[in-house]
Amino acid sequence: MDPVKTAGVPAHPWSQEPSRAEAAPRPRRLDPPKVVTIGEIQGADLRSPLDGQRVTTTGVVTAVRSTGFYLQAEKGESAPGSRAVWVFTGRDMPNVAIGDKVTVTGDVKEFKFDTSPQDQPTTELAGRLTMMIVARGLNLDAAVGTPRRIGKDGLVQPNIKAVDAIKFYEGIEGERVTIKDLLVVGPTSFGKFVVVTDGGSLATRITKRGTLIASTDDDVHPEAIAVKVVSGRADIIDDIEATPKLKVGDRIPGEVTGILTYDRGQFVLETTALPAITEAPAYEFKTSLKASDTEMLVASVNCENLDPTDGVKRFDLLAGKIVKRYGSPDIVALQEIQDDDGPADTGNVSGKLTGKMLCDAIERAGGPKYTYVEIAPVNNAEGGEPGGNIRVAYLVRTDRMELDEKNLRRIGEGDPAFQDTRKSLELHATFKPTGKKVVLINDHFSSKGGSDPVYGERQPPQVPTHPKRVGQQLAGHKRMVELGKQFPDAAIGSIGDKNWTPGEAVRNTEASLRSKIVNVSAELPDDAGHSYIFMGGAQNIDQLHVHVGTKAKLEVDDSNTHLWFGHPDRDADHGHLLALFDMRVQAKRGRRAGASRAARSRAA
Repeated sequence: MDPVKTAGVPAHPWSQEPSRAEAAPRPRRLDPPKVVTIGEIQGADLRSPLDGQRVTTTGVVTAVRSTGFYLQAEKGESAPGSRAVWVFTGRDMPNVAIGDKVTVTGDVKEFKFDTSPQDQPTTELAGRLTMMIVARGLNLDAAVGTPRRIGKDGLVQPNIKAVDAIKFYEGIEGERVTIKDLLVVGPTSFGKFVVVTDGGSLATRITKRGTLIASTDDDVHPEAIAVKVVSGRADIIDDIEATPKLKVGDRIPGEVTGILTYDRGQFVLETTALPAITEAPAYEFKTSLKASDTEMLVASVNCENLDPTDGVKRFDLLAGKIVKRYGSPDIVALQEIQDDDGPADTGNVSGKLTGKMLCDAIERAGGPKYTYVEIAPVNNAEGGEPGGNIRVAYLVRTDRMELDEKNLRRIGEGDPAFQDTRKSLELHATFKPTGKKVVLINDHFSSKGGSDPVYGERQPPQVPTHPKRVGQQLAGHKRMVELGKQFPDAAIGSIGDKNWTPGEAVRNTEASLRSKIVNVSAELPDDAGHSYIFMGGAQNIDQLHVHVGTKAKLEVDDSNTHLWFGHPDRDADHGHLLALFDMRVQAKRGRRAGASRAARSRAA
């Protein structure tokens, strides 16, 4: 049956021209809008060649949202780039439906949010819109063609550089797209999860755990696509709760079809439905590293803004992991500990109640007694959540470690590299079974917040906090060298959230220090040691560096990155590190074997 012909019927009350009084002065004549194709609006480049011009175009509605709709060119209409465009109606409900053929007059704009000035702009028709419905109820496949397929037997994405990815995705902006056999490589966050197509077979590198890792230093994982499930209804604002809570390793067999768009720095496929989901098997990490009379176990745990207002359950989750998975380490280096009233901006900076609650939870979980150690930060001056006064701190086992509190010190006081950033914390202690000294530096370097988006308009992206991390690492490394000279027999290391990859850390290690500092994390196998996932890419941003001569083994608990964000049992958003330090005391020349407790321990 032929669609109902409704030519000349306005799609909106505001599409009608207002009447003018007879006595009104004659308006200045305006040039009529250009009649163009959607392909001519999009053009071949990243920006529309018609930006700022008023145009008229015709296409078929492929998707409707609460603030507008997507319009795609009819089948057979050629274009140098994308054949679709977003029509922004704003708060006025779009009185169109999927399958309507519509003629639209509006202003071509390149839109980006004021809060995201470095995003790629999205080409749209906006301003004073007039629309006429030409036909209704068209079959989309017949009218505009079958959706573009990304993956095998279709369009193959670039898989290394951002500039190539931007050009690729810009060429299909706003179009109907199909992807199939999806592997989830980034957990659900803010209503989106990240996938690779074809089970990951076209991705650069997929680990056996299902994580996507970089193949080269400049690999930004362009093969990863964010997926957002929307209501598909025009009468409600799309709710982020429509997207299921997925974790890394989950699979979605079959096809997913939607609209390819760009949202807040990511290329996103918006769809209204997903096939059945195959959940990844449960995985629980348990360290193989064991403390002994000659080896000291250290954990680095990012607590994600832990404070008493989080409730006892979250403390118990962290404590259970420390005791049951990590084997109650001798020292726990903590990052993201907040003050005792959390984000309430009261002027309080002490985190001792937070620390005590974690120590108490460890004892409830069957663990040993720990002492909590901190130096409180300057109020609202060291980054993190306003009012929370984030800091690094330690838990120290009193039965196996002798704490030297008089030498506790902050690194970075007065250093411009540490301005507005939490200071590193230097801990001195003695390992009781052998008498060997250990000095640890707990780091939480500046985040990459404020950086340009990976797929932003400015390429290469600017990362303004990068120089700060360089300075922070330099300060820590120089201090480790000083400590090595002062305590030649001590185990010396820096551990924590470095907020960059081992490759970045190695490249930014000063030449004069490269022979004195060992990045243990850089020695991990390529498919291991990933403590964080960003836009689908697994990264090892929590690291251990040691002074040359200090021997340590390293493991990473990456199970936490496989929990979706917002999971009720989520304890933090990072994986954690486990390091086993060799604490045997080197024999002095001329000393008789068995002449000291350390020698007896070594002989045993």
